[in-house]
Amino acid sequence: MCFLVMMISFLVRIAWANAATKAGHDLSLTATMLGAFITAFFSGYVITNTMAGMAVDRYGAKRTVCVSLIPLAASVAAFGAIQNMTHGLMAQFMMGLSAGLDFAATTKLAAGWFPIHERGRAFGILSTASSSSLIIANLLFPNIIEHKSWHALYYALGGAVVGVAVLCLVVIRDSPTEPGIDKAAIASENYLTTVVSLLRDRDYVFLTIVFFGALWGTWGVIFWSNALMVKGHGFSNVVAGEITTLIGIGGFFAKPSYGWISDILPFRRKTMLFPCFVGFVAILLLFGAATSEWEFLVLAPFVGIFTFVCQPLLVAMLTEIVGKRNVGTASGIMNALGQSSTIIAPLIVGSAFQATHSFFGAFAALAVGPSLGAVFILLIRECKKKRK
Repeated sequence: MCFLVMMISFLVRIAWANAATKAGHDLSLTATMLGAFITAFFSGYVITNTMAGMAVDRYGAKRTVCVSLIPLAASVAAFGAIQNMTHGLMAQFMMGLSAGLDFAATTKLAAGWFPIHERGRAFGILSTASSSSLIIANLLFPNIIEHKSWHALYYALGGAVVGVAVLCLVVIRDSPTEPGIDKAAIASENYLTTVVSLLRDRDYVFLTIVFFGALWGTWGVIFWSNALMVKGHGFSNVVAGEITTLIGIGGFFAKPSYGWISDILPFRRKTMLFPCFVGFVAILLLFGAATSEWEFLVLAPFVGIFTFVCQPLLVAMLTEIVGKRNVGTASGIMNALGQSSTIIAPLIVGSAFQATHSFFGAFAALAVGPSLGAVFILLIRECKKKRK
């Protein structure tokens, strides 16, 4: 169920990557304006994430998930009916506000149900929701838009969100409380005190910076690869969608596999993450330098591997650094600060491409994020893994 919650949330936000070209033409939007829609979504997403973790810790993951999915369905359907940029920005902002509870809630559930030595593979499987969504979106969405309209796509997604909400209400169980943790004490705990305590933890702060850098590159690839291939190289929406599907396939297999490997090997997770960030930078620059359709098809699976493989290990590190007591609050704040990169990056990439018309320049800008992650992952003091 966590997987389904994350997948529908990702499908909602990925939809704009496929709809942007058609919607931009219908609404007469520039490349910078297209990026503004992404920024509007993540502005709402970041705002909610800041408080989402507290809600999850105090009221339970099931309740917060079920409550959030209904306004998400309404705002997604409303976006399908927009007629101008102002209405679109408002709808995307509301979509972000509604979707902002997903990360903290699913992290809380997975951390509660799985012991430390199984979390790499657990978060690996859970995080395949993003790459699965990328595959589904790029296989189905271009055809829906081509044969129906981008409006119809958002109406259908709104209905799908309602379906997931009903399943959550029936199926999800909150994870058992860890022995020694008083739920009443958590409910009465001062939120600012918890936040200050977390921000005084240097390892937590550095991990948040690493997460920021990883998401800078990840969401930049997801949101801009299609549009940049269409605008920068003249590919059709279908061809660009096929290439991006291969990116999703690479991530789909990489995340659970590498998460499982990180569980069974004695190495610290930071040791396994550093080469991933170095490879992320290198593959973004290689992909940016590609010119032919064949080159893009060959490189796409490797882009997917390095784009997505870091995420499950980063979330597993988070649960190990902060423990279960306030993992909802910690994950919500980390995601809020990390996702702020997705507010900045789309505007920077869109503006850079509009100013230079350079595909390589846009991907070089995306490589700045994982470069930051490679530096700060080395500064984290991670204890040797305990198998319990």
